[in-house]
Amino acid sequence: MLVIVVANSMRLLHGAMTEQSRWQSEEMIPVLIAALSAPLAQRDYATVQAVINESRSTGGVEYITVVDRLGNRVASNGWPMDQPLPVANKNYSLLDISNSPRLDVAAPITQMGQHLGSLHFGLSLSRIVSARRLLLAQGIGIAGLELLLSSIIMIVIGYWLTRHLTSLPGPVWMSLPGSWPPRRFMKEKMTSAAWVSPLIPCPR
Repeated sequence: MLVIVVANSMRLLHGAMTEQSRWQSEEMIPVLIAALSAPLAQRDYATVQAVINESRSTGGVEYITVVDRLGNRVASNGWPMDQPLPVANKNYSLLDISNSPRLDVAAPITQMGQHLGSLHFGLSLSRIVSARRLLLAQGIGIAGLELLLSSIIMIVIGYWLTRHLTSLPGPVWMSLPGSWPPRRFMKEKMTSAAWVSPLIPCPR
């Protein structure tokens, strides 16, 4: 039962954390596009670089890269220019340990219906993954402690209920189903039979 409770709690926590990371990335997209669309339309790449530098300095974002409509990288921070950009995560799962703790996002940059380029950034999920692991360890620890305490309580209750059974007299033991008389009772019975047997006349 405790395992089921912990597993259900982790399932709900995983869903909430995944939804929170996606909501955070969707909240960042319009803010960055609004700040980048005007300088990108004017080909003011120095301003584009300054905007992404300032956006990444707040923390929580591993990289930000801006690509123009021709596919050329015009500004980047946190990702090498000579390496291909990561593919955007569509179905990211925090339970998949093969994935890096990062949510890769790609969004088009448009202005007045005109395509200007695309925005690429990676949202760091290391804090969320660390929190999930900590909560999992605490949940397992609490479940193990509850199991240990339950076992101790059951042992104490069983001892308290059966501590007077050994002091019961012989007839009481004989009345209990499946029980045998005490050894002292059997010894007294055999001694009485030994004294009575010589008085019985033997048949001739």
